[in-house]
Amino acid sequence: MSTPVMRQAKNAPLPVADYSHAVEVPLGNNQKMVYLCGMGPRDKQTNKVPGVTFSESGEVVDYDLEAQARNVFKNIDIVLKDIGGRGLRDVVDVQVFLVNIPRDFTVFNQLWKEYMVFEDGWKPTRTTVQVAALPLKEIFVELKCVAVIGG
Repeated sequence: MSTPVMRQAKNAPLPVADYSHAVEVPLGNNQKMVYLCGMGPRDKQTNKVPGVTFSESGEVVDYDLEAQARNVFKNIDIVLKDIGGRGLRDVVDVQVFLVNIPRDFTVFNQLWKEYMVFEDGWKPTRTTVQVAALPLKEIFVELKCVAVIGG
């Protein structure tokens, strides 16, 4: 078996800590299983999270899940394309972390259909869970993906 390879995407925001955007595991026949880090909605150029309203004291007052989820899908697409894949179409499994399922599940499902259900009928598997918090206080959605690229 070949050695896994760490990959950093040039066009995606840097991870919030010391880890890789992705790790590739060769499968043979020019295919690779790719494990992506948990991907949040930060913007590469500004390093800011979209759709967040802060109080004067810096506390989160409100957030726009649609704006955040769209950026998450965009960031995953960027990472996969930067490392030689086709983008979201390569994803085979997704773990979704939402901070507020009662509030955000319906909106997220609508966006899921837009980004992850493809014209050819392909749709990856998915698990969605509610979490108490994510690494940055202004992030309310994160996705952890597995993809297969190449071949």
